[in-house]
Amino acid sequence: MEDSEDACSNKVGCVGNIVQERHLIQSKESASHVQLACSQHYCAFPLNGNELCIWNTNDPFNQPLHLTGHHQSITAVTFGNRVNPLLVCSASCDYVIVWNLVECGERVLEGLTPRGDVRGTLLGMVLYVRFSPDDRIIAVCAGNKILMLNAKFETVLAELKGHVGPVTAVEFCTWQTNIIISVSEDRGFKVWDHCTGLLLYNSAVLTAYPLLSLFIDEEKEQFITGSADGQIWIFSLINAHHYRCVAQFDLKKKQEIFLSKRVKLAQRIQTEESQPFYKNDLKKEERVETAYPILRIERCAQSINEECEFFPAANTRCLWIGSSTGLFIINLDNLELESVLHFKDFSNLSIKVAGSCAIMNKAVNHKVFCLLTSMFGNQIAVLEISLFALMLSQCHDVKETLSVIASSCLLATSPLYIKTFKKKNANLASQKKSAVKSTIKDQPLVFHDKVISSGYASAPQYETVLNKSNESRLSKITLLTLMHITVNKVGQTGNLSKASGPSEKKGTLFIDTQQRRGLGKGTMFSPKTNIKTNGERSSESKSHYKCKNYPLENLLPTKLSRHLSVSHTLTAICCLQYSGDGLHLACGLADHSLLVFNSSLTRVPTVFQGHDGAVTSVGWSHDRKWLVSASEDRTLRIWSVRTTESTVFLGKDVLSKPVRVTQFYYMDAFILLSSGSEFHLLKYHIDTDKDEIKRYKQKNKAKLVKKFSMTSAVEITSLSAINDFYSYIVLTTGSNKALEVFDLNVDCSAAVIPDIHSRSAHQICQNKGSAFAAQPFENYDLFLTTAIGDAIKLWDLRTLRCERRFEGHLNRCHPCAISVSPCGRYIACGSEDKYAYIYEMGSSTFSHKLTGHTETVISVAFNPSRPQLATATLDGKLQLFLAE
Repeated sequence: MEDSEDACSNKVGCVGNIVQERHLIQSKESASHVQLACSQHYCAFPLNGNELCIWNTNDPFNQPLHLTGHHQSITAVTFGNRVNPLLVCSASCDYVIVWNLVECGERVLEGLTPRGDVRGTLLGMVLYVRFSPDDRIIAVCAGNKILMLNAKFETVLAELKGHVGPVTAVEFCTWQTNIIISVSEDRGFKVWDHCTGLLLYNSAVLTAYPLLSLFIDEEKEQFITGSADGQIWIFSLINAHHYRCVAQFDLKKKQEIFLSKRVKLAQRIQTEESQPFYKNDLKKEERVETAYPILRIERCAQSINEECEFFPAANTRCLWIGSSTGLFIINLDNLELESVLHFKDFSNLSIKVAGSCAIMNKAVNHKVFCLLTSMFGNQIAVLEISLFALMLSQCHDVKETLSVIASSCLLATSPLYIKTFKKKNANLASQKKSAVKSTIKDQPLVFHDKVISSGYASAPQYETVLNKSNESRLSKITLLTLMHITVNKVGQTGNLSKASGPSEKKGTLFIDTQQRRGLGKGTMFSPKTNIKTNGERSSESKSHYKCKNYPLENLLPTKLSRHLSVSHTLTAICCLQYSGDGLHLACGLADHSLLVFNSSLTRVPTVFQGHDGAVTSVGWSHDRKWLVSASEDRTLRIWSVRTTESTVFLGKDVLSKPVRVTQFYYMDAFILLSSGSEFHLLKYHIDTDKDEIKRYKQKNKAKLVKKFSMTSAVEITSLSAINDFYSYIVLTTGSNKALEVFDLNVDCSAAVIPDIHSRSAHQICQNKGSAFAAQPFENYDLFLTTAIGDAIKLWDLRTLRCERRFEGHLNRCHPCAISVSPCGRYIACGSEDKYAYIYEMGSSTFSHKLTGHTETVISVAFNPSRPQLATATLDGKLQLFLAE
């Protein structure tokens, strides 16, 4: 089979070999299953049984330092944490010896025999040793006991008993120096206070196989343990979390997914480069049953981002996972494999199956040293791995970067490039005549009697609002230019970066022509005075439009404010959606009705009735005048928020299957809906004129523009697109567990991400922002997916990569929904344990659990204008959470 280094020979910048065998030693005794050690510049391993060998990675002559003092075979070796002096501890059944490498080196230069200090005698079979962070204490795992030894004197400080099997690993908690964690062949872990000798926590049995390795992540206050069957668990050490499991995965399955994705991606890339390494390796994995014991877990610190934009970001947390068959780099943020190195794929390596390993935790000049011992022989090898070449050999170039923000004008061949419905009356001719005289040609738009511009037949056009200091005028700009200018002009003052609010700075501000209609002279969001409402509602509207920007600091909605039932009978709330101004909340119910509450849930809701099945999807128009809803009765309806009348609907004769998701799209110009294996792009027209004589005649129209089908998907399970600004991108997930990106400007599928979850995703949640909070416009390319039985995943459309996973909530049976806060910093999700969870974007574990629910929380929604979170349950209860 072709070597892995050949597979990357054509990669730009891939120089030299991926892995080289720098040192190979033949020992008289096997060192399999012995704890090995690697520091920044040294590797330590037993040689010929009772001799400790120290190899300097910077030594050009490959002359190791030999330390003698043990009479029986060395079974465990570790380095100290301090650099000056650098200590190394070796253990066997007879002695535990601490060596000062500086002093040992000086004695060798003087022609003397190096000597170490004995710190323990006849302690039994030692499987693991570890220094405390300050190198003053040594934890020794001898049998089923943990002995705490003084590193300076031969004294036993404490003896910790409790495991019923041999202790295989122990680690010190760096931020709580009195705490240690241990794992054992009894298949559980324990947390100790070694200063007092108290057992603080005793876990249940995790697996049917022994736990072999342990690693503490001080950055996230978590620890990671691996078992002999390739299972890996991540537990939280935060006091309030009570050592709960954050994540768990199978290394073998991760590798199968990794190889499968590489093969599928390679098949889609139309290049001359072949990928025999991935294909052949995948076939072998299907035929041969291989075990993946987790022998070692170590930090993978790398700084290669500056040289290749396709590598993980600098702040990405990665780990080396050492197993008997190879080395794996796993991304802790998304729990996905970044790279795989199989020993059998490199003909220049002498050891194909490892019995034990140790890995350097920080790359030096993109080089990492790994220490291996043979599982079946007496060989010991020191490998030099080029981290840069390894990751470059297994990454694929992204030829085209996608973004929800349009970077080009609308093409004439796009299905979005259409004309509006023609009116057969005299008013249409007069409108066209007056439109010719204007600089920007205006056309009738849906929802309005008298409008200025439509955006149907041309690319989005924008007007220029001038102040006294700027007398220039621009008539047309592309959307990307609009985004760049408004981020600089508007975003700095805390307003929306999509031109949703006036800037306080002097200069030119570009505002969408459609957004300008109905605006007051001094405020962006002025109340509508032509709607007849009572005095209380009018007062609320006025006060709302004068509200400040969305608060960004320490205002999470975690306090339960309202709790009410939406119906006299138990009926599930299937969906929630706030209006863009945050004044109203729409709820789709299983009892066929649609309710609209005010944002504080203090008044009687408005009821919309007409569906014959559960309302599964609801969406607001950008101007907040209309609602679109879909139901299991295979119908779609558009409702007037003012009159509660259903104006346009598609019946069962049009749609053969129920509508999963529906929404307004392209600044209310279209409607998107998914039904079966296709999603539909509809154009529509609503005639708001009243003709009492011909009131029975339906003047509203809806017409199918085009249908789009996913690749190899039986059914589209979720759909999402941006409506608050012009965007060509539509995201879909299907029953094939894939996510597909459609670019409606070029009228085709742009990208496919296979196997995004273990099951079909039931929701896509984009970071759509808010008119009340500014975000960097790169954040709008972030979106979330969730599936039953799997975690929430954060994706970046520009790289088509999963960037982070969020686990902790319970989601095994019901499709619990998710929502992104207006500021883009928090995620809310439902759960089956009667809680709602809030995650921070920068953390994989939840920060808050919201109580007060009586059943499974299946729907959540953030208010776009204020710190509010609405949650809904299966039994028809609606809860409102406010900031404390």
